[in-house]
Amino acid sequence: MADPLLTIRHFENGDCEAAFELAGRLGLSPWSIDDYRRELEREDSLMFAAVHGGDLVGFIIGRLVPSSGPAGGLDAEIYNIGVLAAVHRSGIGSKLIERFIGICRKNKVVDIWLEVRAANHAARTFYKNFGFEDFAARPGFYQNPSDDALILRLQASGAGS
Repeated sequence: MADPLLTIRHFENGDCEAAFELAGRLGLSPWSIDDYRRELEREDSLMFAAVHGGDLVGFIIGRLVPSSGPAGGLDAEIYNIGVLAAVHRSGIGSKLIERFIGICRKNKVVDIWLEVRAANHAARTFYKNFGFEDFAARPGFYQNPSDDALILRLQASGAGS
């Protein structure tokens, strides 16, 4: 059953501070509040907020980028996705990534890319459930703690089909 208090909407300037705080609690890559604001100003940004009862409980941030494939076009990168720990496994992360993928498909994105810590098995399983596949690895990419980055790819033409 859908939660009538949950809204997935475009990220707004007023979400920057809450996203900064949530990202810090979740150990996501360190962005400043100004980084969120600058990202909002970009025309190629894809930023969505999950709001429950007026409070930011999750977000996804990515960007449309030129495709490196032979046919050209657009790809997308997911930079950060985070959901408040108290509401993990409630479907909020799924709704965020579904919105992201849907917008990518509307923009005829070829591939959607992201990086994830190799040790983050829950996140890897989450992404694989949406069709993301291992593409490459960056040994020793992450610090504190040290970990490899796995690069995952979703061929957007097959996303949700």
